[in-house]
Amino acid sequence: MQKKGTSISRKYPSLRDIPTRTQYSWLEGRRLDDGAEGLWRVHDGIYDLTDFVEKHPEDGFFRTFKRRVREKLKTIDTVTPARLSNLYTDVLFIMTYVMAVAALVTKNYIVGFLAALTLTWCVICAHNYFHRRNNWRMYIFNLSFMSFNITSVINTWLYIVFAGSFIFSLIGFNASHHHSGVVHEGDAIREWRISHALSHHLYTNSLHDLEISLGEPFLCWIPDPKIKNWFQRYASWIYGPFIYCLIYISEFIKKQNSDWAIYQMDTAMDREDINRSHFFTLTFFGQHILHHIFPTLDHGVLAQLQPEFVQTLKEFEYDFRECSWFEHIIEQHKQLARIEPRTAYKGQSHLGLDDLIPFSVPLVMYLATGESITSVINTWLYIVFAGSFIFSLIGFNASHHHSGVVHEGDAIRQNSDWAIYQMDTAMDREDINRSHFFTLTFFGQHILHHIFPTLDHGVLAQLQPEFVQTLKEFEYDFRECSWFEHIIEQHKQLARIEPRTAYKGQVKKTK
Repeated sequence: MQKKGTSISRKYPSLRDIPTRTQYSWLEGRRLDDGAEGLWRVHDGIYDLTDFVEKHPEDGFFRTFKRRVREKLKTIDTVTPARLSNLYTDVLFIMTYVMAVAALVTKNYIVGFLAALTLTWCVICAHNYFHRRNNWRMYIFNLSFMSFNITSVINTWLYIVFAGSFIFSLIGFNASHHHSGVVHEGDAIREWRISHALSHHLYTNSLHDLEISLGEPFLCWIPDPKIKNWFQRYASWIYGPFIYCLIYISEFIKKQNSDWAIYQMDTAMDREDINRSHFFTLTFFGQHILHHIFPTLDHGVLAQLQPEFVQTLKEFEYDFRECSWFEHIIEQHKQLARIEPRTAYKGQSHLGLDDLIPFSVPLVMYLATGESITSVINTWLYIVFAGSFIFSLIGFNASHHHSGVVHEGDAIRQNSDWAIYQMDTAMDREDINRSHFFTLTFFGQHILHHIFPTLDHGVLAQLQPEFVQTLKEFEYDFRECSWFEHIIEQHKQLARIEPRTAYKGQVKKTK
């Protein structure tokens, strides 16, 4: 398709059209496009806005609304709603395991579906905790498999068992893996904080929104005939529910395409002085990257593979890193002192203990019932597929894909600011917003959540009076629909290919 600018930027996102889109390819694309080196880019110029922020006048819809909310939060009870959200989340977390065991014992599909519903609600509740500092409830999301990566289950720490030997340790600990510049456990940020908190919340419904591009080419919400053909527009109404069932597993499988060789290269730093000698290669763990990729080959053969290695690196535009053995000794000691994981590495995600969470459900099912492994796996997979369907049904109809809201290519307001843009790219569902529980489990109060993502979902309803007051003051309309209407309109959006060339305003007047 033509690489043109987007509704909210002038450059087509780099790496958006690669076959396998991941959170890390999105980060790399942003890195390629921004090139701001830590500073802000405004009107194609780079500025340090530290002093500017303090002097900027508090005007506009967003700043006016934010100022009112700041004062409102000082006068309302935010603790009780947050505790209720925690209670709902904790109960659903426990019930996920209880219902999974019940489904296995009863062999009943209805009970299994209820287990899937409980699992999905529990996973969606975890979204309430994404935008805060690390907390244990956000890890509940891992039950869905969508944050799991098995690639790094095999850790690359070698020879530590022989640490009693100084010479072996001196050589082994500096064999290539513990240079402070290579990947170690915990270096990559979790995928859903990238795709959701960064990509989706900052670039809602645009080409930069990874939560839109991850659905393509099967589910295409952007109204552009270059992105979707007739079959994709209308057949998606039929095959869509089957795609829903595969979302959990597809995210899991997609994360497993992390290239084994690239991961081995990212977790090592070869030593050029060692690699020059067959003898040193043999006695100092030389040619270490190629050894990890082809471990059964004799070390003396590996040097002959360097031309093919370099050729393949150039073809895929990957860099190759080397250092001296002495430098590695210094860097290995720096690694011993390093405590801060790198949060913006372009490589792959890596296994943490939280990645084992998905397997806790079948483990509990097995330990609690004593059923056969086959029976446990069959029941668990049914729950996973059914849960994936429910999650997609709720998530894809969470407010953003109503055919009346702004998507990439649609005209946006001339005077749009952050809050107005968030409002224009969403359609709140009035039936969902009436309930704290449904707000928590159906991505409710979605516009206010996008404007104030760190607030507990249970608090957002108390901000409605200030929201309506500010809307009236700036003469903006507010729109809502039912969840069922949104489902219908979301399918219309799948079929829509003509962008709106003029902003047509809201559907429903402010109450």
